[in-house]
Amino acid sequence: MILASRSPQRRAILEQLGIPFSVRVPGVEELSAGPPEQVAAENARRKAA
Repeated sequence: MILASRSPQRRAILEQLGIPFSVRVPGVEELSAGPPEQVAAENARRKAA
């Protein structure tokens, strides 16, 4: 699994669950304004590109 996040909490959750992962921090600016569903979808799309 690839964790595309800087979040130490997400990293800790995966470690506690024993799920192997690598961290790849995307070099994109995340959106924060707008409808939550659209913001989440667009941020995911940008990170996956």
